[in-house]
Amino acid sequence: MTLEDQIIQDYKVICQQLENDEDLVKSFKRTGENKIEQAFRELNIYEQNNDVDPAITTWMRQEILKTQEQYNETLGYEQKKLQQKLEDNEQDYRRKLTQMR
Repeated sequence: MTLEDQIIQDYKVICQQLENDEDLVKSFKRTGENKIEQAFRELNIYEQNNDVDPAITTWMRQEILKTQEQYNETLGYEQKKLQQKLEDNEQDYRRKLTQMR
């Protein structure tokens, strides 16, 4: 295997790993969205079937929304980190090829 082949292979392996990580983040996002929707559905059902102080359910909704916002911020941060790693990998790949030639 030539040096150029090795550089290309390394680049592709890293890209695949980072794409797998991106897929995982997307999966977490979908799962989180489903859990939030489920929490709101369950809260609505509980509220309809029980005599509950509206202030409590309002507070619970606010807490769910805060949690959702924090979760989305964390996932957004991870997505940005992965995007930066992809860009860094691309730059490193091009630099190595340029240096080799």
